[in-house]
Amino acid sequence: MSNYQLVSFSPTHFYESIVIFNQEFGKDYISFEEIDKQYKINTFLGYGVVDNASKELIGLCLGYTNYTAEEQFKLPLPKEYVYLKSIVVRRDCHGKGIGKRLLAEFIKKADEVRQDIFSTVWVKEHTISVFEKMLAKSQFVLCSEHKNYWQERSMIEKFECEKCGSPPCTCTMRVYAKKIQ
Repeated sequence: MSNYQLVSFSPTHFYESIVIFNQEFGKDYISFEEIDKQYKINTFLGYGVVDNASKELIGLCLGYTNYTAEEQFKLPLPKEYVYLKSIVVRRDCHGKGIGKRLLAEFIKKADEVRQDIFSTVWVKEHTISVFEKMLAKSQFVLCSEHKNYWQERSMIEKFECEKCGSPPCTCTMRVYAKKIQ
């Protein structure tokens, strides 16, 4: 990663990150308002990777502490934990170890605050994503699976899933956890 630099994610990255999310995860996956709100109300754990030559954001990792989502995950969660929302890398930069570096940094920070990590993945049924493979290599464990999880929400919010296209989204949500010792 010598041509790239790991940086703390900040409000100056919001718009660039939305462009990357839209390209990789589908239109309206995340809004400026959602990032801004989470940035302000939660202890925000975010890292970006910037290309040293162009100074463009090419990948990012978003996560939060103090994020209350027990109902969303349909799991009894510990009192304190870190939620890994997303890791995304611009398509033209895939395969360069950027996602692995972002995940390693996130795990390191969770370890520093001694909190378990939870993350969600959405996939078409009977498939395993690259992100899931990264989680498995980092000792995350599959906790639960919820078919058609975003179907209703995609209809209400009218977001386009990168896998399904226009609503409804029929992807399965999988919840992963990593215990921090």
